Amino acid sequence: MAGMREAGEVVRRRARSEDDKRVVREAFVAAGRKLFARGEPGAVSLRAIAAEAGYSPGAIYAYFQDQHELFACIREHEIERAWLALSTQVASVKKPRERLIHLLGATADYWAERIDDFLLVFPRPTPGQHAAAATALPFAQTPVMRKMLGLYEQTVAAYFDTLPRAPMHAGIATDMLIASVHGTLMIPCMARTKTWSCSRAMVRQLVGAIVDGWERQLHIPYAAPRRKAAGDAPIARAKALLKADSER
Repeated sequence: MAGMREAGEVVRRRARSEDDKRVVREAFVAAGRKLFARGEPGAVSLRAIAAEAGYSPGAIYAYFQDQHELFACIREHEIERAWLALSTQVASVKKPRERLIHLLGATADYWAERIDDFLLVFPRPTPGQHAAAATALPFAQTPVMRKMLGLYEQTVAAYFDTLPRAPMHAGIATDMLIASVHGTLMIPCMARTKTWSCSRAMVRQLVGAIVDGWERQLHIPYAAPRRKAAGDAPIARAKALLKADSER
């Protein structure tokens, strides 16, 4: 393989097989992910990433044309991994109302437990990012992001199908829920001078209030036993998270 570091030295060997090339590419992705997490992706050069991976500077250009392409690859990998985890978690939840609430709570859990990955995948916009986006497919329109967004869109649509009528346009509802979850995770990271409540608990309270509000708007009566089964479990979990957060 081309330029792997052994005992502090770079050994220049050509990646001949497809397996070798996959290993080299994964090494560049891992090194890029590490360096991107430390600062603005546009400020990290491919040469620095190659050196971090233990390869000669020229080797990385056979895999990525610039750092923006590598950064996009890393983001897509993280979204694919998140989509697989979330879609697996909600697959066994049959009732559309419960599935919607569970999906959004699971989203908060997933990213809260991987907050560094969250901030890497959803960084604050910079002028360099806007310039890169002008020459490439916007991140939200990539196949993997369309698949992730489709998971939320389909879950909202399935729940709305159980109602007498849609309380609002399904697209607006989906965007509102996604923004609520991701914003509740993001804002405490951006304003660290305040002591925030548990993000996961806030998400569950917020989502529960939104869904309950839709149903009150449509005058949907809920019998106590059904309400306990469908709605109280997320609220109880949110209260438990808030209590645990206050005791830390």
